[in-house]
Amino acid sequence: IAVDAAGNMIVTGMTPATDFPTVNPLQTNQPGFDAFVAKISADSQTLLYATYLGGAGSDEGYGVAVDASGAAYVAGETGSSDFPTLTPFQGDQGVSDAFVVKLSPGGQLVYATYLGGLAIDGARDVAVDDQGRAVVTGMTRSTGFPTQNPLMGPQFAVNGASSDAFVTQLSADGQALVFSNYLGGGNNENIEGRGGVALDGAGNIVVVGTTRSTDFPVANARQAAYGGGLADAFLARIRGDGS
Repeated sequence: IAVDAAGNMIVTGMTPATDFPTVNPLQTNQPGFDAFVAKISADSQTLLYATYLGGAGSDEGYGVAVDASGAAYVAGETGSSDFPTLTPFQGDQGVSDAFVVKLSPGGQLVYATYLGGLAIDGARDVAVDDQGRAVVTGMTRSTGFPTQNPLMGPQFAVNGASSDAFVTQLSADGQALVFSNYLGGGNNENIEGRGGVALDGAGNIVVVGTTRSTDFPVANARQAAYGGGLADAFLARIRGDGS
């Protein structure tokens, strides 16, 4: 959920329902599970817009953010080869991809794009800066996940593990990468659901997730060594330029 400057609530998630309530929808119900996006008035009395979002596969909205104008940015995971796109950075890539969608304050589609490689990828959260650039984080199992000025390549491939986290910033029109990084070590990393990314007042990006890697990259670390057990949490702050 996100809240705009007027107190209206924008909610995303997943529904298998064929009778989910819609107002000015972009789409009707699609086969299987669909993502949804709904905007509710500040007094919770009025559905301002509500739409299905998806294709013939399984689609789920995980993260939502709102900018100063009231536009909503939604990120999630899609297994649909026909997920609705508009001026996309990428088309359908593989088994499942992350998706990033921008909706106008009235719920119209501004852009919608796939984001991923040939294996399994999924976005788990999104934030937006004061220039309208979406910052998306999630999990990738693709060695060919799209990168731009990357800090590192796919680290999970080092010892045959299955996933790294990723941090990607899209341009304001959604058609290009400002930067895009893998984030991980030689074992598995993940962004464990919603609430994985935030921006501070200086535009730095803060990401939280889990790691099983003993070689996760550390800098100025409060805890520099893997603590043992099934997984450790990680907390990373990345500069606004992706460094």
